[in-house]
Amino acid sequence: MEDLKETVGRNIKKLRLENNETMVDLAEKLGVRHATVSDWETGKKMPRSNTIQKIALHYNVLMSDIVTDSQKGERTKNIADSDIVDIEKLLQSETRLVYNNKVLTTKEKAILDRLVKAVILQ
Repeated sequence: MEDLKETVGRNIKKLRLENNETMVDLAEKLGVRHATVSDWETGKKMPRSNTIQKIALHYNVLMSDIVTDSQKGERTKNIADSDIVDIEKLLQSETRLVYNNKVLTTKEKAILDRLVKAVILQ
């Protein structure tokens, strides 16, 4: 039975290759050394949960897509394939939103809400 480090590593490598990125590209995006990415992909080390979240955001997938064994057909849908999300409710909720690896403040969410309304309702 494969352990979680190997599953995560295989999924990171698969996502990276599907997106035509090198280990260096991914490492730079995440702010880590390329050797760290190599350690993840070979199952030597496990990325921390906040790093898995950054990887999921970068590749527009769910965190579960990274930690679930895709060879067993257990992967979930990409975010783009998921159900409709009401942006207004999301921006007004207590849900933590992240943009470019930065958690948005309540004030930033309110600004974003006004910007979306201005664009959509023009």
